[in-house]
Amino acid sequence: MKQLFTHLQDSADPARRRLAWRFVIGLGSIALGLVVFLFLAGESWMHDGAKLAAKGLKPRIESTGKLLFVRAAVVNLGLLIALLLTSRWWIGPAIQQETSSPKVRWGWILLIALAIATAARLPRMTLGFYNDEAHNYARLYGGLWEFAPEKAPLPKFDEPRWGETFWLNNVGNNSQPFSVAARLSLAASQKLGLASQGEIVEWAARLPALVAGLLTIVLLTILAARTGGNVAAWGTSLALALHGWHIRYSTEARGYSLMILGVAVIFLFLHSALQTGRWRDWLGFGGGVFLCLWAFMGAAYFIAVFCGLVMLRQVVLWKKGAHGIDQVIRPTLAGLLAAMLCVQMLLPLIPQLLEMLQRNDSIHGNMNWLWWRDILGFLTTGVRWLDAVPNNPINLSVARWLGAHPWQWVGMVALIGMIVTGTVLMIRRGSALRLIGIGSPLAITFAWGMMARKGLFLHYWYIVYALPWVVLAFGAALAKTAKQGRCWIAVLVGIVSLWPCGTFAVHLAHTGRQDERAAVMAVRGAPFPHYAGADAKKEPSTLFAAFWTNATLYDPFAYKLEAVADLEALMKEARSQKRDLYVCYAHEVLARSNSPELLDRVIKSPDFEHVGTFYGQEEAQFTEQLYRLKPEAAIPPRAP
Repeated sequence: MKQLFTHLQDSADPARRRLAWRFVIGLGSIALGLVVFLFLAGESWMHDGAKLAAKGLKPRIESTGKLLFVRAAVVNLGLLIALLLTSRWWIGPAIQQETSSPKVRWGWILLIALAIATAARLPRMTLGFYNDEAHNYARLYGGLWEFAPEKAPLPKFDEPRWGETFWLNNVGNNSQPFSVAARLSLAASQKLGLASQGEIVEWAARLPALVAGLLTIVLLTILAARTGGNVAAWGTSLALALHGWHIRYSTEARGYSLMILGVAVIFLFLHSALQTGRWRDWLGFGGGVFLCLWAFMGAAYFIAVFCGLVMLRQVVLWKKGAHGIDQVIRPTLAGLLAAMLCVQMLLPLIPQLLEMLQRNDSIHGNMNWLWWRDILGFLTTGVRWLDAVPNNPINLSVARWLGAHPWQWVGMVALIGMIVTGTVLMIRRGSALRLIGIGSPLAITFAWGMMARKGLFLHYWYIVYALPWVVLAFGAALAKTAKQGRCWIAVLVGIVSLWPCGTFAVHLAHTGRQDERAAVMAVRGAPFPHYAGADAKKEPSTLFAAFWTNATLYDPFAYKLEAVADLEALMKEARSQKRDLYVCYAHEVLARSNSPELLDRVIKSPDFEHVGTFYGQEEAQFTEQLYRLKPEAAIPPRAP
């Protein structure tokens, strides 16, 4: 420790001495904070589960979360102390180099792009929640109604504990930063009088995703402008503003928008770091790595491939004498700090994730080459290439769109050509653009290969981290077109190639992946607490029940069916009290596998009539079906 402070005082370079002091104060403050935490709460957090077990109580998720959080803090404290003691060897020289960038009209480009992006996204903010959104809302940050009339006449609202918001990950989809942000957003909407407790306010839950999405447009526009000028900025910003995949994930109550923002941060700071070599840029790069993984742990394949390429580049150039060893040490330390933050925040979630991977059937399956065709559709337009649900009249797919009017191939070929051309240009340009152009598609290939080898299915949205590469490539190709031809040629090429994106953007603005609110709207006339002509504090006259759907989230008085006996009891009650009974379900394959008798009692029985189909997107499981109990007089007599 004495050598550390002697080094800080004796450095001949004042700029380096200031830099060293900043690191010592910053890392020292964090280390001190961990010491205080461990002193005040470490012991009690470590033994929280044992104390509950001694009282005969079942430990909650908070117990495991606290234990692993403390262990991560101990590990990180040791690493921080090691970094402090060795700082004289890794801080390196202070660099005062400024980046040079083309002059860009930032204001107009960003203003127009953000206006278009907002207009395409706002209508989606109030669409009903779908499967995963509804699950996370109910169990992680929003809460759900529990209705047990045999215990209490009115539903009881069950609000998640903050420990669940932070650490519950039993189905592997808790994006910790998004869950916390969404909960705070919902709480703010209630404090402002914009929502009541238990009311589903989709826009408030989705607001963090929208903000992250708009920030991503800003950062990638800046990067495109710095690397390609005005035309590249225009192309990148408009492509991202209209891209169907970004429209969807920047208006979805999940963490993918934050993950894409993390990728944008990585790319922007990497470009600066490779130009300047400054600590601030490398630390910004590390911050992007942390945000990317913190928002979605499934981005680990991308981070491994991309950071591996960055380190390989730095080592090769150091060996050639193009830069000093400090330009190898700095990204290494930035990555280490990002890993330390990830361990601290995510360690309590990882055991649940690993357990989920073992028991969840949805991720087990064979990967085939048709997967790549769908990925091409997603990367170019934001929807599948193949039409997986041909009997769904509103399903969006590239194949269906091209099949309707074959001349639309012009726009699709132009879009694919622009992305391929832009990628080649990025690779030729070198520096950060080369790493982006190589690393992003390589990460997809690596993830596909690893999952195929393990017999797992790589969900399409797990590679949404590739979107920044796609739009940057489009911007690079548009800039090249403008340089080689007249301005009107670039405008024409841009319009033709963005036409498929714009077409799907219009459709996606009003089309959700699954509308779990639709059945409640059909039965009640409005979701809770806006029942049309009904008292929200009294059970409506119409009975509503559901299974294998989250439609119950929108109706506190909905009955959750688990067995045929539950349905028979409701049928008896409805007929004895002369009340209507409606039954809703989705995920028919899962319902057939897990509740076949219940499903058959609804769809094959003469007691029920089909009254509504509410279509979703991409998969048949997201279609909701609604049935109504017939009056006894309308049921044909059974044959003797």
